[in-house]
Amino acid sequence: MDIVVDSGGVHIAAPETLTSFSVLSSLPLDEIDAALRAAELGHVHDGHAWISAHRLETRAAALVTEQSWTGKYRGMLAYAVSRGWWDEEHSLIRAHVRRA
Repeated sequence: MDIVVDSGGVHIAAPETLTSFSVLSSLPLDEIDAALRAAELGHVHDGHAWISAHRLETRAAALVTEQSWTGKYRGMLAYAVSRGWWDEEHSLIRAHVRRA
């Protein structure tokens, strides 16, 4: 799953693909941060995007039809926790910012 940030806003792409997770954008980091905050989805800190797991789940789930998606999404979150890509206090998942 990718979060695409462009001049048109913030969009979720390939929500059914839960084996990778990143933010794709050609915008400067400060603009990515502003867009994520405006969308109430997350923010950028130290070069990484931190995304609200609950808000992402709510928005992405509306885009998929597979009934087992929620379980797979929770598996992705468990993997993020195991790798240290999780902010327990705020329920945020860390995403790499990739240049599109």
